[in-house]
Amino acid sequence: NRRLPGHRAIGLLVDFLGAGLFLYLQGGYTGPAFLAGVLPLLSASLYYEIKGAVLSAILVTVLQTGLSGYLVPRWESLALAGAAGVVWLLLGGLFGYLGTALVWSHRSVQQAQQAARQEKQGVEGERLRAVYDLVSTLTATLNYQHVLETALDLIGNALASGNQAPDDRLVSAVLLFSEEELQVGSARRFTPTDLRVTLPGREGILGQALTEGDAVLSTDISGDPELGRFAALQACRSTYCFPLRSGFDVYGALLCAHPEANYFTPD
Repeated sequence: NRRLPGHRAIGLLVDFLGAGLFLYLQGGYTGPAFLAGVLPLLSASLYYEIKGAVLSAILVTVLQTGLSGYLVPRWESLALAGAAGVVWLLLGGLFGYLGTALVWSHRSVQQAQQAARQEKQGVEGERLRAVYDLVSTLTATLNYQHVLETALDLIGNALASGNQAPDDRLVSAVLLFSEEELQVGSARRFTPTDLRVTLPGREGILGQALTEGDAVLSTDISGDPELGRFAALQACRSTYCFPLRSGFDVYGALLCAHPEANYFTPD
């Protein structure tokens, strides 16, 4: 997959020389290999698009006319060369058009792929920036409530795609253990009643995340025995629950939910 300097010009020159050798050995237009001139036309149409293909057709016409006149010096050869020249020009235009369309299609695909990569890099950059901001907040304040508020704000920014604003349908909360029950430490889009709810954290999605110590991604929260007590989650179809741990001690859970079933992905 490596190219020499001047790869296109060298490749086209080799194709011309090969076609000329075929035509010389096979008798020009009168031989069975008169279509060898198609080879440089194809190369020129891919390398230099329609202008290159037309110019290549003219050069092929001159090459074949000269070889045919040299090998078979008759007026019939010149007449045949003139007719063939028209055919080569038509083929050059056709191949040039197809080559141009192919090249532009290839460029469009490359541009779309590059744009997708840049967008993905931008999203990853925003997420890394959100993590950095959270770490900065953690190290700059001793007020845990401020840390929780900042964490929930940054979650919305991290989940946003590209330059879009955070989704206002995203429901999130931090649940912390107090006297062996989970209480709402901070939340987004919870009702006043939801803020007073306490949970044991032993069943359903919460119980699974806290017991196993791993994040849980679920699209079935309608019948959850504990999360079903939150009114803000009644319209949600997907949830992501992440246990908060310090060493082997679990001190709470981070909860996010959204009305769309496929809003959260493993990535």
